[in-house]
Amino acid sequence: MSHGSMRGWLRRRPLSEHILTSPGVISARASRPASSSTTRGKRQPVVQVLTDMWITFTGIDESLHLDNAAVFRSASKSVVTNALQFVDDAWIEPSSAVAGTDLFHRTGARQQIAVIGRGCDLKAIRIHEFGGPEQLRYEDVDEPSPEAGEVLVRVHACGVARSDLPMRAGLLGEGRYRVRLPLIPGKEVAGEVAEIGLGVTEFRVGDRVSGHHIVCETCRWCRGGQKNLCSKRVTLGVHRPGGYAEYVAIPARALFRIPDGTSYEIAACTKITFGTAWHALITQVRVRAAEMVLVLGAGGGVGNAGVQVATFAGASVIAAVGSERGRECLVQQGLTNVINYSTEDLAARVKELTSGCGVDVVLDTAGGDLVPLALASMTRNGRYVTIGAHAGSQTTVDMLALYRNQWSIIGSLTATPDEYQLVVDLVDHGAFKPIIDRVFRLEDAPGAHQRMAARQHFGNLILVPG
Repeated sequence: MSHGSMRGWLRRRPLSEHILTSPGVISARASRPASSSTTRGKRQPVVQVLTDMWITFTGIDESLHLDNAAVFRSASKSVVTNALQFVDDAWIEPSSAVAGTDLFHRTGARQQIAVIGRGCDLKAIRIHEFGGPEQLRYEDVDEPSPEAGEVLVRVHACGVARSDLPMRAGLLGEGRYRVRLPLIPGKEVAGEVAEIGLGVTEFRVGDRVSGHHIVCETCRWCRGGQKNLCSKRVTLGVHRPGGYAEYVAIPARALFRIPDGTSYEIAACTKITFGTAWHALITQVRVRAAEMVLVLGAGGGVGNAGVQVATFAGASVIAAVGSERGRECLVQQGLTNVINYSTEDLAARVKELTSGCGVDVVLDTAGGDLVPLALASMTRNGRYVTIGAHAGSQTTVDMLALYRNQWSIIGSLTATPDEYQLVVDLVDHGAFKPIIDRVFRLEDAPGAHQRMAARQHFGNLILVPG
């Protein structure tokens, strides 16, 4: 019987009729557990044995190595097809909880086992051609399989990053970002561990995790503690399939645990936003208490995080946005110094708010034509830090004003893993509050991109699978 027909057979038959049909494959005896969960739903485990069992396998390759959990996928491993042919009575029921904790002993040791059978009709958003939001196709995809050192994550939420838009449009360049189509986008993933790859010991099935950049650990930057500058950095949703999907395989070393008090939606808009803002303001320009900080693009996820990070550091903030709705939202958030640079003269308004002095620091999330105005908004010894160029990568700088005012222009990439962990903890403790504008279903990803492109959002946009 094929894998697919076996799964269909199991789903069609009453649970009490699921019996061993292939003699010589598996023999077992088990006692009914004290309790069992019967939560039913889409793609729940087909078989789950949560009890002490005597298991004897025959006809299985003895070189097969199993780590902490005996957890397999019926779609790809013949051992699961064999296991699915054994079910003992009606107490073996589908459950949304997955367990599997001990080493799998073929010698007959007492054991817990969880065998997961998921269907193959998994969904994801894929880009086959560069272009507009219509290129985000919601379609069936093969279920990813975790390789050695990887973890399969069932995605509960994925943040929509501003950089997802130019990447989808092909504006970042295939050579520059090594984007290869078709591609599943999605950089910031939050979900639960569904399966453990070979050699992974630090995570277990059911752990709540979020993913981040994958670094090599061996280049000069990684060895020097600046892993955000890793020369071989791999980004989810850019260099390998990302989180616009129901499942994604991620190296275990690129995962963080999500605190119990943090929702998946919040976890999906914490690390990139607050991590980037923290690295720029605290690490790169070292914002100090009593300084004045201008945040450009304060209505976006990273910009709003910048407002909160600067305030956390003791600085005063002037927030600048490009829409009236953004200005109103910032006022409702409690800010008093807010500029709509689409209708007001940015530099003149900043000088007015600072009694002619200018700001000490500018955090620029956009670039483009705002750069000269941002520089003109600074006082002497001012520090300008840029974390993006979505409004344009080319600009002009008055070099005479630059050296006469002793300004510093600083680039800032993403955060280091340590900084990521720090902001995750600060969010968990209530120091920062990620702002979520709207949660979209995964299939509505084109609408999320359209909302972000039109600057209709305030805060973060999140995708959740069905």
